[in-house]
Amino acid sequence: MKKLVVDSNIAFSGILNTDSKIGQILLKAPGEAAFFSCDFLKSEIREHRPKLLKITKLPPGNLDELESLVLQKVQFISETLLDVDVLDKAEDVLADIDPDDAPFLALAWQLEAKLWSGDKKLRDGLLKKGYTDVLNTQEVHAWLTEEDAG
Repeated sequence: MKKLVVDSNIAFSGILNTDSKIGQILLKAPGEAAFFSCDFLKSEIREHRPKLLKITKLPPGNLDELESLVLQKVQFISETLLDVDVLDKAEDVLADIDPDDAPFLALAWQLEAKLWSGDKKLRDGLLKKGYTDVLNTQEVHAWLTEEDAG
């Protein structure tokens, strides 16, 4: 099973353009791919709903359908289920990068998953600190489409 934690910018990108590579990965990923995210993502989508409506120019009902379609394969996990020590470590690591992303990083660590992010600052910051299980969309696509060895 290939586990990926989806952060906010990936979800927003998928919603804004289902025909994009991100949208297609979320909609048509192979069966061995499992997507996870924090409940925090749901509140982020609600918070930015007016902006999503403005950008997409969709009626609210159509945006609801689009959000549901894109996020249907994502398993949401409450931040309250994250190990406190793991969350504290993620907050420490991300203190000088983007503390708001700590739940996503903590979830990735707890699930032994890769973090999928389009946030260049986050990705570069984590790579500089030696965390290599953060992938951009191109890397996710390559990882999900590679042939299983064996």
